[in-house]
Formats: sequence, structure tokens, C-alpha cells
Amino acid sequence: MFVDVLKKVQQTAYVAMNSVSQPARVAKHEREKRQFAVAAFCDYCTHALTRQKYLRKVCHRYGPRMDL
Repeated sequence: MFVDVLKKVQQTAYVAMNSVSQPARVAKHEREKRQFAVAAFCDYCTHALTRQKYLRKVCHRYGPRMDL
């Protein structure tokens, strides 16, 4: 029993050490929010959106998630 637990700890540590160099996964909704924010900021920088419209657009999207 003790050896099995020890092997499991060793496997977990080995996997963790090998995955340090890989970037962490990002959830789909977080990736979409980031892309939306970048697109909105680009629109703001090119004066396609006023400051007020930019803030409304971004703040509305970054509200609390209700679909959980």
C-alpha cells in the first residue's frame, strides 16, 4: 500500500516537472474575452469608438458570469 502511494506521488511530481515549460491552458470563455478586449481596444485606438462607448462595451462583457 505504501509503495503504491509513493509511486503515485512520484508520477505526479514527474508529470509536473515535465510540464513546467508548457504554457497553461486557457479556458475558451477567457480566450474569447481576451480577443474581444483586444479588438475593442483596437477600435478605440483607431477612433472608431469613443471613450464612453469603449467603456460600455468592455464593462458589459467583463461583468459576472451568470451562465454557470
